[in-house]
Amino acid sequence: RRMDQILSTSHVPSSWSNSDHVVTPQGSVNGVKGHTGQSNGDGGQTSNTPEAGQKARIATATFGEIVALLSFSPVHKHMSLADLEWLVIPALATNQVTTVRGKLKDQNGLTIPLGLALWAHVSDEVDKKLEAQQQANIPFHLAPHEWKSGEIPWLLAVLAPKEVAQALVKKLEDSVFKDKFYKRFALTEETKKPMADSSQVQPTLS
Repeated sequence: RRMDQILSTSHVPSSWSNSDHVVTPQGSVNGVKGHTGQSNGDGGQTSNTPEAGQKARIATATFGEIVALLSFSPVHKHMSLADLEWLVIPALATNQVTTVRGKLKDQNGLTIPLGLALWAHVSDEVDKKLEAQQQANIPFHLAPHEWKSGEIPWLLAVLAPKEVAQALVKKLEDSVFKDKFYKRFALTEETKKPMADSSQVQPTLS
């Protein structure tokens, strides 16, 4: 599938918007299911409504934010563009990613991306694959179809400054993983502060 088709059919509801503080898609952190457009039979998108266009723009912008945040991760920054096909696009398409923004102090409300979380719901077979990767101390790697292959929840990555990461994990535990036993791939990773240290940023999770 072409990238534009994948982004345009990803689960991005109309109320997912860039706020002053945080970007949280429905269907993930807020626990409200998103929806996709209707297919025209060949895998494309039939809707050309303003709402569909807005969803596509938001998905594209979020894709860019995710790539930028990954570039600050010691584990992910050396990945190639080809890796985005299995790491970023499936997470967007299955609505299993959220990004957090923070407001810079004394910058007229300017916000920057601070962190992200990626998760998956996998089959027994994929669960064993992730367990083996973690035991071998290597970064996780899933095929695109494996991100939503079953019911076993995995928190795959939390890339954020420590204080933001803790709040983000708590939010996920109260929504996506509520009343569930989930597995965690390795430890939360603290990224470098891309534009400001935490004393200059006011992150808010909503």
